[in-house]
Amino acid sequence: MGCCGSSQVVAPPPAPIPIKIDPTLPPAEQEAIKEQVNVRANKIAAAQKLELDPEEKVIRSEEKKIPFAQKKARDLDQALKANSLEGKLSVPQLKRATAHLEINPEIFTDPDLAVYKFLKKFSEGKLYEVKSLALCGILIGQGSNKDKAEVLFDHFDIDASGKLEKEELRKMLDEMVVLSAEKAPIAAIGEGLLTEEQAIAYSKKLIGAKEGFIRTIIEVLVEAGEDGVSKVEFEKKVSGHPTLQRLLWSYGIRQSLFEEANDVFAL
Repeated sequence: MGCCGSSQVVAPPPAPIPIKIDPTLPPAEQEAIKEQVNVRANKIAAAQKLELDPEEKVIRSEEKKIPFAQKKARDLDQALKANSLEGKLSVPQLKRATAHLEINPEIFTDPDLAVYKFLKKFSEGKLYEVKSLALCGILIGQGSNKDKAEVLFDHFDIDASGKLEKEELRKMLDEMVVLSAEKAPIAAIGEGLLTEEQAIAYSKKLIGAKEGFIRTIIEVLVEAGEDGVSKVEFEKKVSGHPTLQRLLWSYGIRQSLFEEANDVFAL
């Protein structure tokens, strides 16, 4: 199953796609295209041999234990936003929002739980930021490729314009990286798991690849000459491309950052 099925297996890098070069192009342009194709093919081949860090294996295992991971992303998104007030959620509101999803309310009140410490990263004082908490539900919750792509787009299409411009995409991807590479590893800190130092070091390694990752994704999502991407095109590309599907999962984003950090990320 692909990276967006319930088994949560990240899709491998895509195989190189044979291309036909227009013979009417100037020789220099033909050679430039061939060079780009070779670079991409070499990166894909290297990525297929790349082994994940031990830290990532622990993080993925613990991430699956977060209650949101067993629920549908769309249901989480709707429940959290429907019960919020001015973009904030109190603990009672959170309990009400998640009650019908059968999520144990103790995860928001028991400081001894690793998941409590993780979720507190989405709060300011006693109030939780619904936007970031809902994004957490989108990126670790369940759903089909198409459904999650739609929920993700709508989450960032604040003005309901049906389009995300380049700067909006950059902000979206930045928030997704922060959640996946900075906040998610916190859920794996504990006895017999990762130390705080290990989690921080791994996060720094991934965050260091953020700019290259974001630049590559935007180049693929936004067609040449355009200033953004429509909802229809976003859903089509993200749900249909094996590597872009990783954007729908926090661990998929970490895998892409890991490849970018090792200079083998390619689309």
